[in-house]
Amino acid sequence: MNETAVIAAIAAEVEVAPEALRLDARFAEDYNVDSLDLVRLVMAVEAAANVKIADKEAVQARTVGSLIELARRAAAGKA
Repeated sequence: MNETAVIAAIAAEVEVAPEALRLDARFAEDYNVDSLDLVRLVMAVEAAANVKIADKEAVQARTVGSLIELARRAAAGKA
């Protein structure tokens, strides 16, 4: 998994510079991401990481770090 690409995808979706993302930043509270935005965000991360994140896991992603970790786990499961 290309973590730089995943971070860039998240940054683009929440409209901040990649270097400004914090792993503990919460999507809803810090970036005003609603449920539809979260779906688009997960899809962007899946494309960037070339993985599929299970829907039941994706809806639980609350922070930047948790979404990156979901992508890591999905990539590890592909190996």
